[in-house]
Amino acid sequence: MTTSFKQTEVFPIIDRIIRLACEDEADGSYISRQRIADRLLQDSEGRIIIEKARKSEPDHTSGWWARNMVDWFSAHFNDSSYRNQFERIRIDDTWAYKVTGP
Repeated sequence: MTTSFKQTEVFPIIDRIIRLACEDEADGSYISRQRIADRLLQDSEGRIIIEKARKSEPDHTSGWWARNMVDWFSAHFNDSSYRNQFERIRIDDTWAYKVTGP
């Protein structure tokens, strides 16, 4: 089985999405998995990667792929440079993120 998407391509997009979503939140809220996935679906670069993955495995919806990509980001979080850039907590059994900072 071939890889349906490259983490090195999608993780920087997820990073950007989290940062932009945090800028939109005046109260410093954590950005949920679902919100990240929704924004990934709306992102022009993200959408291309999602559609490519769907073509390789069409049994899954675009929404499923977006959530799966966020789940992979979460699975590799502790072993990546992202753990120094974001705080995360569990909300409804999934990870949510916000930018680390003052």
